[in-house]
Amino acid sequence: METDDQPAELCPICQAELAWPDGGDCVVCSGCGQQLSVLGQRAFARAEAAFLSARESLGRGYWTGSGRRAYTAKARPDALPLAPDVVRDLQQAYAGLHAAFGLGLPEVQLRAGVEMMAEVMRLLAPRGMASPLETEYWIKMAFGLAARDELLSLQQRLEHSKPAAGLLQRVRLRLRHHQLYVISTRLRGQLQELERAIGFVERPKVGL
Repeated sequence: METDDQPAELCPICQAELAWPDGGDCVVCSGCGQQLSVLGQRAFARAEAAFLSARESLGRGYWTGSGRRAYTAKARPDALPLAPDVVRDLQQAYAGLHAAFGLGLPEVQLRAGVEMMAEVMRLLAPRGMASPLETEYWIKMAFGLAARDELLSLQQRLEHSKPAAGLLQRVRLRLRHHQLYVISTRLRGQLQELERAIGFVERPKVGL
C-alpha cells in the first residue's frame, strides 16, 4: 500500500481547520495557538495510514477503538505468519512513528502514537521482526501513560473532594494514588534503563 503523508486538515487538539503553508517548518493553529511541525504531522499521518491499513488487513477481530485516535488490541495475536503487505504496513508505521516522535507531536498524538507503536511491536516481536527490548520499552511506555492519566485524575478527585465525603472512599482513593505513584516512579526508572540498553540514536520525545 502507498501510504498518504498529507497532514490532517484539522488541528489534532481543537479540531480547527489548518492552513498548511507552502513552505516553512511549522504552522500555528488559529483555534488553540498550538505550533505544529509540518514534517512531524506528515510523518504521523503516514504512520497512522499504514497502521490503519494493517488493522484492516488483519481483520477487526483483533482490534477495538479506545477514544479518538487510540487503539488497543482485544487479544494478543499469536505467532502465525503475517501477510507481506501487513508486514510492510507495520514497518512503515514503525518508521513513521519514530520520525514523528523525533520531530515533536502534541500530547493527543503522542498518546495515540505510543499506543500504536506498542501494538505494532506486539505484532512484530513474536515473529522475530522487532527487538524484544524495544518491544518492552513501548509496552511499558503505553502502560505508564495510562497510569499517569489515572494518577492525575485521582489527584483532581482528592483535591476537590470535601472533608465530609465518605472516609472509606477517601482512604481507597489515597491508597490507589500511592500505588500509582509507586508504579509510575518504578516505570520511569525502567524506561531510562531500557533507553540506555536500546541506544536510541535520538531519544523519543515521549515521557511520563
